[in-house]
Parts: sequence; structure tokens; C-alpha cells
Amino acid sequence: MADITALVIEDEEDIIALMEAILKREGVAVDSVYATSEGLDMLAKKPYDLVFTDLKQTPDGTVVYNEAVGRGMKAFIVTAGGPEELLTKARDIAGENLIMKPFSPSEIADKVSAYRNELKQKSP
Repeated sequence: MADITALVIEDEEDIIALMEAILKREGVAVDSVYATSEGLDMLAKKPYDLVFTDLKQTPDGTVVYNEAVGRGMKAFIVTAGGPEELLTKARDIAGENLIMKPFSPSEIADKVSAYRNELKQKSP
């Protein structure tokens, strides 16, 4: 059984499939949706440990990022770039939690590992 849950919000099927494969290999239970509106609905219904959201959607991924963080979840913005203003906004909001496409499987696995380490540090 997975000890960590994740939500992936991405409009590209191949990226969803890749993220799901990486996360499942890391022992993470994954839900995936194609639109930020669906992602926001999922966040309202179920708490997740990790949230990965694509930047270039409507509303943009920063909305989901802020909602997830506001609910106490660890969130990441995933993007291949975009309009400079939007990319700057994402960098300002997400900082080191901004993942640039193309990403390596190890980059995602490292995020999961870092989260597990955070959990261990919080445990008595």
C-alpha cells in the first residue's frame, strides 16, 4: 500500500503517463486529471501529500499551486516555459518547487524522497 498520495494535473497524456509511472515506481498512489478545474475539484474532495500541476492551463497552474499549499499540501508547478510574465510569476511563487520540462525521472523521484525525509523529520 502506498504511504504517499499525489495528484497530477496535466493536459498532455504522455506527461501524465510518465508522471504516473515514476510516482507509482516510488510507491506513491496517484490520481490524475487533465484540467485545473478538475484538479481544484479533487483538492476540495481529498487531501493529497503531493500535487504536481502544469503551468499553462486555464486557470493557470499557480492557482492550483496556491490552493494546494493553502491546504497544507506539498505542491510543484511543472512547465515547459511560456509567456515570460507567467513564468516569472511561477518562479516567484514556487521557487525550488518549479520543475522544468523535459524533466528526468530522477528529478521527480528526488522530490518524493525529499518529501519522505520531511515526514521523517516531523515524526517524534
